[in-house]
Amino acid sequence: MKRYSAIVTLILIILILIIIALVWFITKPKTTKISSTLEVLHSEQLTFLVTEKIVTQVVVNIDKSHWLTGVDKALVYTTVTMYYGVDLEKITESNLNQVDDTVYITLPEPELLDISVDLSNMQLFETRSGLVRIGDFVTGNNNSLELIGNFETSARNFAKENGLIPSREKIIIQLNNFSSIFNTQTGLIVIFI
Repeated sequence: MKRYSAIVTLILIILILIIIALVWFITKPKTTKISSTLEVLHSEQLTFLVTEKIVTQVVVNIDKSHWLTGVDKALVYTTVTMYYGVDLEKITESNLNQVDDTVYITLPEPELLDISVDLSNMQLFETRSGLVRIGDFVTGNNNSLELIGNFETSARNFAKENGLIPSREKIIIQLNNFSSIFNTQTGLIVIFI
């Protein structure tokens, strides 16, 4: 009987130690080491005159489905912000012409200055079946990566096709409406053409 009570006591001690270890493990504060590194890869001064900010949602899809091989579709969408305007570095002396108290500034061709794809809200959907799935596994093909790689180009095309990019005439009107501040500051009449 003494042997039986010694075994029970030993088991109880072991169980108590296990419970203490588990409680300590569960309640111990977890330390997470977070580190970040900053390295400036490139820095340059920009002289952009942004005249339009376009925010749109762009959806790009790819469908390579075939009745024999199976379904092969992917779709990605997110918000895209585009900045459109004039690169002022392209204005040279040949773009300036003064006649009496009027200065004419010939604007260089407006362009898409920058595009920002919101990766944090990007949604991606894929459907693959049949031989497509096996083929993609063997070849390493990935429609999702292809879509994401072509997303910026697709966003630019979307903006052009849907008339989101302002015309040169609209930008000139916008700048001429604002040019009165130049007139009062310089004593000259500034006209953008």
